[in-house]
Order: sequence, then C-alpha cells, then structure tokens
Amino acid sequence: MISVQRLWPLGLAVLVALLNTDLIVIPALKLKGYSHTEIFFLVALIANLELTFWYWFWGWVVRWVKETRQVKASVVLGQEVGRELKRRGHIDRIMAHVEGVYMSAISPDNHVGRKIKRWGWWGLLILASEPMPAGRVVGAIICGTTRWKTGLLALLLGNLIHIATVLLGLEFISWLFR
Repeated sequence: MISVQRLWPLGLAVLVALLNTDLIVIPALKLKGYSHTEIFFLVALIANLELTFWYWFWGWVVRWVKETRQVKASVVLGQEVGRELKRRGHIDRIMAHVEGVYMSAISPDNHVGRKIKRWGWWGLLILASEPMPAGRVVGAIICGTTRWKTGLLALLLGNLIHIATVLLGLEFISWLFR
C-alpha cells in the first residue's frame, strides 16, 4: 500500500501548478498596485523557486517510480503476459515494433535529440525564455529526470527573461485598451 505521507510531493505539485506565476501571481500583484519593478523581482523569486521545485519534483518522480512496489508488481505482470504472448507466437512481432520505436528514439537522426544535444545550455535558455509555459515545463522535466544542474541554471536565467517578456506583454495589452 502506498503511504500518503510518501506522496506529499504530488499534493504540493498540484498546489504549485494551481498557483501559476503567469496566470495567478502576476495578475494578483498588478491588481494590488505593485510597480512593474516590484512585480518583476517578486515574481522572479517565486517563479525560480517554482522552477527549482519542478526540477526537484521530476527527480523525485524518477526515484519514487524506481522504488515503488506497484511498479515492481507491474514488471512481474508484464513478464507473465510476455510469457503468454511468446507461447502464442505474438512476442516477436511486438518486440520488433518496440525495438523499432526505441531505435528511432535513440537514433542520431532523431531531430529532437539532435536539437537538444546541439543547442545544449543555450537551447534550454531559449526554451525557458519563450512566453508560453510549455518550454519551461519540458526543460524542467528533462533537467529533473537527468539531474542536469547546469541545465537548471539555464532554465532559471531563461525564466527571468520570460518574466520580463510577460510583464512587457501585459503592459502592451493594457496600453492597447486604454
């Protein structure tokens, strides 16, 4: 049985996701009348703590999955299913498909892997700088699951650029409607 005490990071992840800096924190601070400079520094602190949490969280997910009994039970079930599929003659076809997908993913010709390797730290900086949240999430997953600490630094720096971009974008939108 899974202990609720061991799963507290999942609850915290839900809370952090709900308190999104772009959608919740920035508008709330604007409504409270904080200046752009004050908002930038407050949100920079909060958003980089949030990003650091996601880095830690995805590393925790990897560790938790490795040690969870349910995962081990699933492996046992998978082995039993595998034996049955082999007995029926289906395993070779499935293995060929899985091997093809795996080989495609690790292939030097895979465009996503090539881009990450080619752009490295700078790619993560650009990914985190974009105004949409998806880049930072993907970067946090990559860095957290691989424990890439210098990648996290690129994400944190890119996050500062992202915050400035969001604040400028909000200012521009409010200027349009004045």
